Amino acid sequence: MKLILVVSILLCLLKPCLSQSGQWTGFAENECLCTTQYDPVCGSDMRRYYNICTYECRLDYIRRNGLNMIDKIDCKWLPPPSPIH
Repeated sequence: MKLILVVSILLCLLKPCLSQSGQWTGFAENECLCTTQYDPVCGSDMRRYYNICTYECRLDYIRRNGLNMIDKIDCKWLPPPSPIH
């Protein structure tokens, strides 16, 4: 399982991970009832979620829509966040 995760991460680094079977279709973090506290949680979909609440909201969306599940990963596997200008 860890090997699959590592291979997936490496493949995502080699090409953009914009969508896997339409996983982003219809999901917006602003639809989640979460605080604005920034405490990032990273997913195997190579996305940095604002906090655990937005990550769990995403998991709920995935379950409801029968999409590929994601796992929490160490944020060191993701590129650093873009600076805010």
